[in-house]
Amino acid sequence: MLGILIVDDDAVVRMNLKSIIEWEKEGFIITGEAENGKKGLELIRLDKPDIVITDVKMPIIDGLEMIRNARAELAGLRFIVLSSYDEFGLLKTAVTNGVTDYLLKLELTSEVLLSTPENIKKSILYEDNTARNLEISPYSKLAQILRRVLAGHYAEEELEHTLKMVNQDIKAERLSCIAVRFSLFGKGTSFGAEDWRTLEIAVHSVIHDITKQFYPGISFLEDTGVCLFVYTPAEGCGRVREMGGIIITMLKQYFNLDSSVGAASLTGGINDIHRIMIEAIQATEEVFFRGYGSVIYSAEISGDERDGGGRDLNSWAEPFQQALELGQPDRIKEAFEVISGLLSAPARVLIRKEEEKPRAGRISRNGAFNLCFSVINLSLSILKDSSGGRALFNENLYETVNAIETLEGLRDWMKSFKEKVLEIFISSGEKNYDNHIVTAAKRYIAENCDKPISLDMAAKSLSISSGYLSAVFKRRTQMGFVEYITKVKIGKAKKLLLSGQYTIFEVSYMVGYEDTGCFSKIFHKATGLTPKEFIARHT
Repeated sequence: MLGILIVDDDAVVRMNLKSIIEWEKEGFIITGEAENGKKGLELIRLDKPDIVITDVKMPIIDGLEMIRNARAELAGLRFIVLSSYDEFGLLKTAVTNGVTDYLLKLELTSEVLLSTPENIKKSILYEDNTARNLEISPYSKLAQILRRVLAGHYAEEELEHTLKMVNQDIKAERLSCIAVRFSLFGKGTSFGAEDWRTLEIAVHSVIHDITKQFYPGISFLEDTGVCLFVYTPAEGCGRVREMGGIIITMLKQYFNLDSSVGAASLTGGINDIHRIMIEAIQATEEVFFRGYGSVIYSAEISGDERDGGGRDLNSWAEPFQQALELGQPDRIKEAFEVISGLLSAPARVLIRKEEEKPRAGRISRNGAFNLCFSVINLSLSILKDSSGGRALFNENLYETVNAIETLEGLRDWMKSFKEKVLEIFISSGEKNYDNHIVTAAKRYIAENCDKPISLDMAAKSLSISSGYLSAVFKRRTQMGFVEYITKVKIGKAKKLLLSGQYTIFEVSYMVGYEDTGCFSKIFHKATGLTPKEFIARHT
């Protein structure tokens, strides 16, 4: 990539030049921007861009003087001058000073603006095809090297050499890193999904402008919504929180974006830079638990994270399934309370090694999402049956959940999903008599699982004919009435057998089979194992 510096005293013009084109997609990177020729000259010396797009009339030092001084120090630097119709005389002077091209501001479009840097790029590559490193500025090259290091490819000598080329004040033996994680789905943002890349580049520009005022270093986009700043901290200087706070404030003010800053607690040399960058990125992942808006040091995060805070993440599933199948709103609400409790696990605590029983940790990010996806899956499978297969939601629930960025967001979604499930279930039960019959039959089976049950007995309790119950049950569940009874009884028997508290005879009686031999045959047919074999295999 070729590095581009923008110099213009009009902030609106600078912003337009940065956003009118997806520069990185076209093979360029914006290394910085300046509001006058003096600041532009400083950035030219610091960042060593390949191309400078500059205005002519500017305060302190105008564009022409900046060009003369820069060309005297850096041979091969290309300049594109922005001008108005009344500045033609100045353009003649600019051309004599080695300006590559000029563009009229009033006729500036993305096509016109891009064509000139593209021609310059071809010229650079043509002039020296053998020197591949001339394709990119040292700043761009350093960003590429750091991305490779982050991916696990070490290049210490190349990294150290390029650090010196970019800025002598970046000390290879003393490096640290911050990571800025920002939400591309911020509430109230005026950016559509199609503008996300332009938005990221604009965000990076703001981060670059802020960080360079604090420490010598390099900032670059690492991943979607994540920008890294690798720098040399000053001895005994604690300005990282101040710098991070300004970044958070400015991103909110300029773009209405929520963000957080993760800071590596480690400071080390080039050999440590991979671990340092990972530390910073991992610190920003705390956003999922704390929400946006804070500066987080990696040392503030303990290593104790257990799904559900040590609780069984599957404990909700069976009660939830039964509550839905039996059409019991109160039990559905209770099951959702258990699920919400898992998403509200205790805050992480430091664990002392001498403790025999660690205290409860918190649910992990992956655990929280897997829990929500499992709730969706189970809900859809049961509610779809009760609705006759019709669509129940006007959105892709999995995509909705996947776009949520914080644990608080998942809790809020679960609360709204509970209301939708209750509404769908209740309205479905009120409007469909067949569903009501099937639900009542399932409830009867669950409540009388410890007794012998027959189709006639269930139909009588519901005041309907056994033939109608059999037909409705089969049509709605795709399962015979007796088959469903066996499924429920064997499911309960499995749990009782594995509890180790009862004999096979007692379990047989507890699930409504007075003949143990009959129970064993039915159990074997359903599971492929005798009760003894089942116990032996699962204990």
